[in-house]
Amino acid sequence: MIDIKSKNSIYLLIFVLLYAVLNLTTLYHGHNWGDDFSYYLAISRNIANGQPLLSGIILNQLHVPPPGFSIILLPFVYIFGLNFAVLKIINVIFWALSIITIYPIFKKEFGEDIAGLCTILLLASNYFFTFKQQILSDVPYVFFIALAIRFFLEICESEKNNDPAASEKYFKKFLLIAAIAFFIKTAALFLFASAILYFVFVYKNWGRAFRVFAVLIAGLALQSLIIGIHSGKFQYFFASPVEHIITIYNNSFLVLSSILYFYCPAVTRINAALFKSLVQLIILIYPFVYVLLGVYLISGLLKRKISFIACFTIINILALTIITAFPVSPKTFARHIMAIAPWVLLLSIKIVLYLMKAYCSKFSRTLNVDIIAKVGIAIFIILNIYANHATYYFNDDAILNKKNSELFSWVKENISTSEHYFFYKPRAMALLTNRLGYDITWIKDPAEFHSIMKNYAINYIILRKSREEYIYGFQRRYPNASLKWENDVYMIFYIDL
Repeated sequence: MIDIKSKNSIYLLIFVLLYAVLNLTTLYHGHNWGDDFSYYLAISRNIANGQPLLSGIILNQLHVPPPGFSIILLPFVYIFGLNFAVLKIINVIFWALSIITIYPIFKKEFGEDIAGLCTILLLASNYFFTFKQQILSDVPYVFFIALAIRFFLEICESEKNNDPAASEKYFKKFLLIAAIAFFIKTAALFLFASAILYFVFVYKNWGRAFRVFAVLIAGLALQSLIIGIHSGKFQYFFASPVEHIITIYNNSFLVLSSILYFYCPAVTRINAALFKSLVQLIILIYPFVYVLLGVYLISGLLKRKISFIACFTIINILALTIITAFPVSPKTFARHIMAIAPWVLLLSIKIVLYLMKAYCSKFSRTLNVDIIAKVGIAIFIILNIYANHATYYFNDDAILNKKNSELFSWVKENISTSEHYFFYKPRAMALLTNRLGYDITWIKDPAEFHSIMKNYAINYIILRKSREEYIYGFQRRYPNASLKWENDVYMIFYIDL
């Protein structure tokens, strides 16, 4: 925790207070069209109302998130209902808790000054400043991952001090927090994988590795009982694996560029220019970087000379390349790297300090490498504060704007609870109208479209007017479809089966 007796720590507490004021006063009602948030809120509402966990969400359950975040949301949903501004407070709380948890690790590694600057950089993060408008599991997940890592480092310290009682105590705490993280986001699988590899190779402790594996298997079994087993997007991956592997190779630089975007969000001219220049460099070197990380991971485990933070971070970076099979923008992808962003920062500073001390000292004995590191961190702090100023009024609400509100009202008033529809954001639609739909996003084959329509008794299709080619193709295949409603953005057709 932060020692309030230290002058630097008092300054940090002031920054934490400023962070809270800045972020709490810029929370807005509404939400973007992300659609994932609807799952969490619908599950919370179902629990609060005593309904089956997955009822009233979507007709085709492609992917169902773990229930942990919905349980965190539950008291807020129960008391305040779908008050989006109130629900977003959870992000502000958990981001602050994450940074408070991380700070002692940075302080032990670098001392108060650099640790303080890193803390300010994370507090000033413009990516978080805009991301907090989304109700997603990522920010609570960052906290539980940070806490789990902190407990694992305590295990390492206890082993170093030959204190088996303390080591076992922190091991049990690690297992508990890792299990909670897994019930918030399935990506915690890589935390378990990191721990298993570390116990097997670094500590040669097969007993603890087995206990970690047993908790993981128990977690998987419990999740499958609660929410079932769903293939998600990977059913499309296995349908055409060669195509997606090629996509991964061409787009896996997205992981590194998203880490860069987290610290240098391209929302101002200066940031955008810097981001674009560095992304070009990433595109040139990313295959080499991934090979180097893989070699370092394997070598470090075999030689028992890798830190747990490095092991966890590298495994996550390499694993995240898999989901670049479904490429998005660095801004959108960056949510997947939030849990490793602080550790990438820590490792990057360690590498820079090591290289500068090893090589720059040969040219100048008076060179203070710590000052150079501090200046570098300070530059990124300034870039993020400037970005916060540029995005101070950021509000990406879509679901409450006039055109979408008109759509929700029409669906609620004209489509009965026994009727269904095709739409590209059916979970958000269901959350706000209590009308079930089918996700049209991944349907490419007209025959599949017609088969689904019959199997699920779907009569309505909601299309965006901007999708002119799709509308033309639909009207050509279904010339008898009648236009029931439209506004400037949407058209709703009815098909009599």
